[in-house]
Amino acid sequence: NNNAKIPIEYDNLPEQDALTNILLKNGVYYLYSVNGKLIKKFPGGYGLEAFYNGLAKAYKGVPFRVGYINYEGEEAIPLIYDDCQTLHTGLAWVKKDGIYGYIDENGKQQLPFIYLQADKFIDGKAEVETAEGKLIIDTKGKVLKITGPPSPRNIYGEKGSN
Repeated sequence: NNNAKIPIEYDNLPEQDALTNILLKNGVYYLYSVNGKLIKKFPGGYGLEAFYNGLAKAYKGVPFRVGYINYEGEEAIPLIYDDCQTLHTGLAWVKKDGIYGYIDENGKQQLPFIYLQADKFIDGKAEVETAEGKLIIDTKGKVLKITGPPSPRNIYGEKGSN
């Protein structure tokens, strides 16, 4: 039925990608197709964001750890990070122990954990920050452009945050 609707009984507005909606009810997340069909009820204890390319950013615990789960509710990329980007551009920044690096959709580290700040890749370029300054890099980590000095908080060796 293309006119199916998701029941209005959830605690949040849907996190939506092109194919699915994620809804929360009484601490449990539910995955619905965009036409309203329930696909999966996820185990309690996880927080979820929208699915992209079959993976959703997930978080759990106190303090929470972040990674990615698949449509089956399995940890596809272990929840070992402080924070991470929604994985929809091929490479995603991840933050561990206050420092950023980049992983691919399989969880393999593609760029080292050396950045004090990191942004998502757009058209093969991302803005990052090191103790030396703000940079534009490509997906191999090659510096394409220096865009400015380091932020004042980073001049003194403090770890950046996102």
